[in-house]
Amino acid sequence: SFNKPEEMRAVYVNAGIEFLTDSGKTDEEQQAEINSMLDKADSYEMNTIIIPLLSEKGSVFSVSSIKSLSTFDALDYLIEAARGKGMFVYGIYDLSLYGDGSSIAKSGLKNTESANLALTSYEDFIKGYNLDGVLLDGCENPELAGSYSDYMAHGAGRSYEEYLQDNALMMVSSARQLTQKYNPNTQVGLLTDAVWATLANDENGVDIPAANEGWKLTNLNSKQLLEDDLIDFMAIENFTSTADTETPFATVAKWWDTLATENEEPIYIVHAAD
Repeated sequence: SFNKPEEMRAVYVNAGIEFLTDSGKTDEEQQAEINSMLDKADSYEMNTIIIPLLSEKGSVFSVSSIKSLSTFDALDYLIEAARGKGMFVYGIYDLSLYGDGSSIAKSGLKNTESANLALTSYEDFIKGYNLDGVLLDGCENPELAGSYSDYMAHGAGRSYEEYLQDNALMMVSSARQLTQKYNPNTQVGLLTDAVWATLANDENGVDIPAANEGWKLTNLNSKQLLEDDLIDFMAIENFTSTADTETPFATVAKWWDTLATENEEPIYIVHAAD
């Protein structure tokens, strides 16, 4: 069984903001920054740390296939320090990013080639780090200028929509398979937008006034992933307020809560404050 909190009280910690704020600092100074950050989270009675693991600037982990933000292994240090305080550690891994020599590049189209590029670094990462959970991000496959020509070259036997959706699904399923192979005690979840679809666009969608086609634009069907047991949990970026009339927080949260209950899978609501 997975190691997870009975009630998650989590905070995002971002490289460049809460830690690793200055590359000119010594390793010891950067480690002290991590300790101070965790002390602050602990004082707020947080029991979980969520770390965006990489950006186009670099990664917080240390593997040979992708540029790191630090000269020491910041993620390894952070995991050990957080667990010393009894905290759970989750990471957000953006699969639209991949190592490109000394830099990090971002893929738009999702296909076998872009999946192989991203998953090379993901495999190195998951072999080396034992997190409580990984949230996959950047798996969406919206229609882009080159999407149809890519479909014509590689999508034989499928409709255009099926090809786009299959490639988005491939990003998630391939990362989960690697995790189950190399680190089976780590949960694999999906970080997704608040609105799967509205009732106006899908009979199973949430009944809100907002015009939002949801997954039909991203081609990543998060509801299907949960129902088909292709992920272990989900985190929903539900950033609107209770007073929002177009996308009311409570209505959206209740829709996801019903889905979680029906499928007996945990869903966490992510909220933000200025």
